[in-house]
Amino acid sequence: MDFRVLGPVLVRELVLGAGKHRAVLAVLLLEANRAVRIERLVDLLWADQPPERARNLVSGYVSKVRKALDGRAGVRVETWRGGYRLVVHPDSVDLYRFRRLVREAREATGDDAVIVALTEALALWSGPALADVDLPGLAPSVTEALEQERVAAFEDLVDARLRVGADIDLIGQLGEAVDAHPFRERLVGQLMTALAQRGRPAEALSTFRRCADALRDELGVPPGAALRELERAIRADSLSPAPVSRPRPAQLPADLADFLGRDAELAALSTGAGPLLITGQPGAGKTALAVHWAHRERERFPDGQLHVDLRGEVTPRQALLRLLDGLGVRPEQGDDERALAARFRSTVDGKKLLVLLDGATSSAQVLPLLPGSPSCQVVITSARRLDALVLHSGAKSVQLSGFRASESVALINSVLGDRALRDPVAVRRLATLCCGLPVAVRSAAVLLAAHPAWPVSHLASRLADEQQWADSLALSEDGFRMVSALRELPSGARELLGYFGLLPREDLGTEALTLLTNRPRWWVEEGLSTLHDAHFLAETVPGVYYLPTVVRLCAKPFLPARKEADAAVERWRYPGVVRLFAVGSA
Repeated sequence: MDFRVLGPVLVRELVLGAGKHRAVLAVLLLEANRAVRIERLVDLLWADQPPERARNLVSGYVSKVRKALDGRAGVRVETWRGGYRLVVHPDSVDLYRFRRLVREAREATGDDAVIVALTEALALWSGPALADVDLPGLAPSVTEALEQERVAAFEDLVDARLRVGADIDLIGQLGEAVDAHPFRERLVGQLMTALAQRGRPAEALSTFRRCADALRDELGVPPGAALRELERAIRADSLSPAPVSRPRPAQLPADLADFLGRDAELAALSTGAGPLLITGQPGAGKTALAVHWAHRERERFPDGQLHVDLRGEVTPRQALLRLLDGLGVRPEQGDDERALAARFRSTVDGKKLLVLLDGATSSAQVLPLLPGSPSCQVVITSARRLDALVLHSGAKSVQLSGFRASESVALINSVLGDRALRDPVAVRRLATLCCGLPVAVRSAAVLLAAHPAWPVSHLASRLADEQQWADSLALSEDGFRMVSALRELPSGARELLGYFGLLPREDLGTEALTLLTNRPRWWVEEGLSTLHDAHFLAETVPGVYYLPTVVRLCAKPFLPARKEADAAVERWRYPGVVRLFAVGSA
């Protein structure tokens, strides 16, 4: 499980509510694997005004926490010497994972390793620690100490980044940090250094004057010796010259905060060698899985991460230009695809680099983008099988199927919170109607969150109507990928899909579809190949296919016209003809 206290208190796959039991869990997480006495919990929950029977209340809150965590692997609440202890792997708690990464950074020998570890550590913070927990007895010094840990880690990261060369982003981040901590002289000195490195000494000196004035007016003290020495060096233009900035791309999209499940697929990716290919029907969560895995593994790739979206009509040459741009490499004027591919392979040779190629449409689009160095890791997502890529590169293919019912329910609960708990029967029905497709489940949950007056059962009733299913889940922000992907199919494949949709829940062979459509066998075989490669059909036995429910629901626009549909159904019903071939071989 994933426990978070560096910001709002969250537990992945668990709805916490807003009661005192949430505060108890927060305390047990802060003291993970150490006993917390009941008296200490009473003091933290109520300070100097505990209610009668406070100890009994604490026992009830702990019991509620224990029940919520029951059955979760690797975590339990123990009664321990007049108190309680939360037993959990330290890396499951973001605070302890943060501290581990900071220790690793301070023991590292190279700036690249320091930057990777501290960047990951600071990404664990989503706001002030324990931001939404009410603990009247918690001394402000506790959260202030945690904030000091965060700022100190940020300062260590800045030092490493200054050693490889300041950039505009770093100056902006330092400016915000100095505004938040105006008396922290190390931060002020780092901002002055970054400004001077970028050829802005006047702004660096102005930063010093503001800090000196604030220290004198607010605290009655002058700046420290180190800051004064830095100011003199900038005035004398004797500051060490800025190092040449080395491009270190960090292009991964943001990870899903509520990503859940997919343990088997994540394990398969982590043990794979060579390029990793994630396939599955549109909306199955291929990109979410790839991005989540990449964030989990990013410390293995200190030279950075590249990301290219290949959807649409992106050519290999265009993709190579984007990759080289991310590495800070300017190609020669007029370089063709082969020259660009060679330059890319030479640039990344020997680097530990992660490359995410998202939404690939063909093997030919991907093959020129593969690095030649085994130290680079490539992850490809595609709605197609890309057999030629597997054949020529030895890529390991991971096929993504739908969510289990429990995962769909957990995702809805994580978005809706207590509202979902009030009607668990409707939530389970809604999860079933989403057919296990992660994008459909998330779309349904987001749609409900946008309409707080809707009971869960209201949306479930809408989705039960097949005519409204796809329309209800087509969110205005980015649409429902299944519908748009179906529209991008060749016309013959769309037409075949429409005929397939006339016979819900039927397994059909090539012979049966040839008679049903009244089209040539080659036409049927070509359409079946296209639909199967794009994961819109599943093959039960060789040459026999079925149409998943989610595809059938989205394929309504492609049904044949009424006259053609009636004729096809009549052929299907004609005894001794189509039924004979319903499971015929291809």
